[in-house]
Amino acid sequence: MVNAEANQLHQVLVNLCVNACEAMPDGGRLILQAENIELTPDQLYHQTDALPGIYVKIRASLC
Repeated sequence: MVNAEANQLHQVLVNLCVNACEAMPDGGRLILQAENIELTPDQLYHQTDALPGIYVKIRASLC
């Protein structure tokens, strides 16, 4: 289970894919990866909005 607004997450991913296509006019490859991570209080000392806990990290890369 993920605590997120499905429509907003969908829109973010669609925008990311559209922007990637525009950034690669000669073709290329977009890789999206999702990973479960756990953030500790020590890792969040500089973040004001995040709380310690389990999150999903989404990584995008162009090849």
